[in-house]
Amino acid sequence: MDNHLNQMKEEYKKRHQASFQEQSREQVFQKISAKHQPPSPRRSYIFRSGLTIIALLIIGFLILMNYHDQQSHPPMADHEFEEDIAIDDETDDATDQNEAFEGYVIDVQNEGVIVSNYEIRNKILLSENISNNIKIGDHIVYDKQTDKINVLNTTPVNESILPENSAIQKAIEHLGLNQSETTYYITNVAYIPEDRIWEVEFNHSTNGIETDTKVHIDDQTGSLATPTEPPSDVVSDYTFDYSRYGQQFKELEHDLRLALNSDWTSLYHLARQDYYNRKNIYHDVDFSYKLNGAAIEDGIVTIDFQPFEESLTTHEIGSFTDEMRRIVFKYDEVNQFILQFNGSRKSEDTPYEVAVNEPIERKDKYESFNESDNIRKAINAYSGTFRYLFRHHDNEKLVFESGQETLDFLTRTMSHDLAKQHFSHYISEVNGALILNTFNMPPVIDHQAPYETTELNEQTYQVEQIIQSEGGEQLLTYIIKNENYKWYVESIEIESQ
Repeated sequence: MDNHLNQMKEEYKKRHQASFQEQSREQVFQKISAKHQPPSPRRSYIFRSGLTIIALLIIGFLILMNYHDQQSHPPMADHEFEEDIAIDDETDDATDQNEAFEGYVIDVQNEGVIVSNYEIRNKILLSENISNNIKIGDHIVYDKQTDKINVLNTTPVNESILPENSAIQKAIEHLGLNQSETTYYITNVAYIPEDRIWEVEFNHSTNGIETDTKVHIDDQTGSLATPTEPPSDVVSDYTFDYSRYGQQFKELEHDLRLALNSDWTSLYHLARQDYYNRKNIYHDVDFSYKLNGAAIEDGIVTIDFQPFEESLTTHEIGSFTDEMRRIVFKYDEVNQFILQFNGSRKSEDTPYEVAVNEPIERKDKYESFNESDNIRKAINAYSGTFRYLFRHHDNEKLVFESGQETLDFLTRTMSHDLAKQHFSHYISEVNGALILNTFNMPPVIDHQAPYETTELNEQTYQVEQIIQSEGGEQLLTYIIKNENYKWYVESIEIESQ
């Protein structure tokens, strides 16, 4: 390498006639040294120390922020991850996670009141000591810090007679949701002034299946609003030809329409579910449209329905045919009846082909599909008679044209003697009109609460239940009879305990 440099130097000197003096050599060395001078050891030390301090400060700040975040937002369990507000339905301390909880009171228990909120899909239990005088239907805001409850909906609105909470309470009682294990929420409440009704909407879930339900409450009476006419798109254009099957059986048609609009019957629940399947909403309509007609000839009755879009279990089909036997065979002139749907015994929409595509005949001894189910239905039919009266009246004026027609209606679910007693106690005639006493109705057995049944003989049963009244506990006793396919309440007795 040195030889090569020396050779290049000699060539340069010859070409440019130049020479390198000692002085020039020193100048070149100084310039090179100036460009490659290493930094001062002190300055390098300060720079490295500053970088270290800055890094330590950043790391400490991140650790501090992470600790603060864990204290403010502790890690959530898997079942709490879905909700920002996690409230355990089974603990009274659920509200500790919230400053306030707003919702509707859906049940009152000995321990306190249950409040549900649809927006966050949650409900809480407020203990009795802070929920005194709170009722089902109240829209409340519970402030955790002050341990106070503010009720928002206790006054009438838009010239209504009922306050919102009363309308909600009536709707909950009608659906029986407060007596079931179903989780449900109130999604909307509105007063419709032109119709003088309250519309209460519910969302409830059973076995993981969500259902939306609307209930209409009459603002003037506090009872279910009179059923409205069904929309045209759910009504079939089929016309039943009576002449093909004999003569019109008007009395039976009246009974079937009554069953279609009485919430204790299988027919009512079939029609109601059918309407939901078609319209995707429960609505309070007159379900009489499901009956096309009934005719009788030589003891054979033909009953024609519009198809029901409903899939039934074996138990439900048995319950339905039981009910049809009770309705039809109470007429002595009937020996058998045939069910058909829009003129056909078989229908793609109605799953009754296997069960009822043959005539159903009267038998001397009728083996019930389910004895306890018949007793329960007799209890429901008796109490449902009064619900029907509450539902079908105009300012307490009944729709029946005469006292005899009213008695005929009552004797469908009770004995003639009991019907006369109720008529004299709860119905009066004023200027030719039949007026219902809406403030005084007989006590009824709650079929969803425990009751005891005793078989007195093959046709008579005794049903007992302890009920609460203003005077304290009372024993309510029904005597229920089964005669000629008809189950009815023979008598009632109330005894103080």
